[in-house]
Amino acid sequence: MRVSRLWGLAVLGIVMSAGLAHAAGTVIGTVSGVNVIDANDLVLIKLVGTATGAPGCATVNTSTMAADLKKEAGRAMLAVALSAKASGITIGINGGGGCTRLSGYEDAAQVFQ
Repeated sequence: MRVSRLWGLAVLGIVMSAGLAHAAGTVIGTVSGVNVIDANDLVLIKLVGTATGAPGCATVNTSTMAADLKKEAGRAMLAVALSAKASGITIGINGGGGCTRLSGYEDAAQVFQ
């Protein structure tokens, strides 16, 4: 009986923790800044517009997200951001829910138009 109670509590804990996924932010607007940081191999992309759902770790600016320039996707995000800035079009960035690339800034996961 005691083993089944412990087993039930373990299953309950797993089910409860599955719902604790990280919040991921979204920013939609025009590109107001692109900052390439050599020391970290990343780019900060800042939009002027609406930011929603940012995780608690995004404490510096919820309208700015960090992309990893060591990855092809990060370099593609940089290219899209520069093109959008030059043309003035509105883009969006979905975050990854964490701030692992640079403390205070959410990791960029997707850029879209």
